[in-house]
Amino acid sequence: MALKPLPVRRYLRRNRRLGRWLSQADEQARLLVEVRALLPAALAPHLAAVARHGRRLTLMALSPVWASRLRYQTGALVGRIRGIDQVRVKVTPRGDPAPPARPLPPLPRPGPAALANLSALARILDDPRLAARVSRLRAHARPEGDS
Repeated sequence: MALKPLPVRRYLRRNRRLGRWLSQADEQARLLVEVRALLPAALAPHLAAVARHGRRLTLMALSPVWASRLRYQTGALVGRIRGIDQVRVKVTPRGDPAPPARPLPPLPRPGPAALANLSALARILDDPRLAARVSRLRAHARPEGDS
């Protein structure tokens, strides 16, 4: 009988602090979806994140231009989001510019043993969707020496 892995979230929630952070992250994700739904379609993708601090909501825009446009919407948001008395807008902090992209080295090819293990794994999995994905992965893997 194959063991079924448990979701990582279940283990993380056992720790009180991590569980609280996960709950806050879930709440922020839910609130982000809610706020984006209230914004004009052209503006919603430029809202990077939201944070709730008591009765105050902070919106994080992707640039100063989009932050300015979001500020025009704050009055409408106050009346439409339950428990919010104040909305403020900030710009997401920008770190150092990303270094120029370098081409990645080619990945090593799987050996015959790895390919056999993928085939065997696909045959014994109880979950048909996962088994199909492993089979597809095996089909795309080319053994060492093939180009």
